[in-house]
Amino acid sequence: MEAVIDKAKLLEILRRNKAKHVEVFEEAVKGWKRHALEVLNEKEKLVRSGRLPKTIALSLPAPENHARDYDRVIGMLELHQGETFTLPEQEYSWYVDDNWDWKRRWTLSNSGYAAGKFAEVYGVDYMEEVQG
Repeated sequence: MEAVIDKAKLLEILRRNKAKHVEVFEEAVKGWKRHALEVLNEKEKLVRSGRLPKTIALSLPAPENHARDYDRVIGMLELHQGETFTLPEQEYSWYVDDNWDWKRRWTLSNSGYAAGKFAEVYGVDYMEEVQG
């Protein structure tokens, strides 16, 4: 199945979706930095106290930013010469529904550091988004 969509409307939707994405990402970066500094400070205190662990390992995956994915599609649409654009079902899901193939992974990585902002921006509980 395909949908023929007005180019201007699709650009508007993509720009709005990108703005939401960037807003959550930026908040997630702030939360990640806070968390990383807390963990590092705890490890520093441990070492300074003289208790030497066998190893110190940190695994704090940074938030993911997919703004370039939006930019690529927006750029392609801006160069498109027609007034409408035909989207197959999968691309409709990505561009209009904002349900990209990376969305679940992005939600998990970023919402952990910015749950409140995620819920505020997307209007849903972030776990509902992950499980949905």
